[in-house]
Amino acid sequence: MISHEFIILLISDKWTESIPLLRILCISGAFLPFYTMYQNLILSRGKSVVYMWCTIALILAQIGFVIGCYQQGVVLMVSAYTIVTILWLFVWQFFAGKETGLRLFDVLKDISPYLLASIVVMIATYFTTTFIHNLLILFTCKSPYGSNALLLHHEVGWLEDTCGMFELFASTQTIGRKEYLVY
Repeated sequence: MISHEFIILLISDKWTESIPLLRILCISGAFLPFYTMYQNLILSRGKSVVYMWCTIALILAQIGFVIGCYQQGVVLMVSAYTIVTILWLFVWQFFAGKETGLRLFDVLKDISPYLLASIVVMIATYFTTTFIHNLLILFTCKSPYGSNALLLHHEVGWLEDTCGMFELFASTQTIGRKEYLVY
């Protein structure tokens, strides 16, 4: 969201070609909490062998796709890396579901309030900053929206916690009808 302003203001104009790469890598990074959840579920059940082989296979798939795309340019390579990373969540979901009974539907149901809050904040940011053309002002205006998104996520979590849907900061977390250990 702020990669253009971030790179031009903080690094310099000579790095403008890396703006699409940062945007793509940010999309990949947005899925990191899901990886952490699935990996912690697998490890908490004592299945470190599954964790190891799943991670090794992911790395090999990423390297294979990146090597396969290297002649088309770095943007396609990074895009392939991101696509493989996102799609590999289904592999983690398979093993977590097999081990714990966690269903994809339950995960999607639990993250939907946060997804909706993020979409609302991003749309509001877009429409409230489209008329700003000064990069420093634009960067200064867009940055607090990210903080507001975090605050909104916290409020959504607090609301769900008060409504009794699930506990956010306990030692266990209920997803669907099952209870899971959270680190």
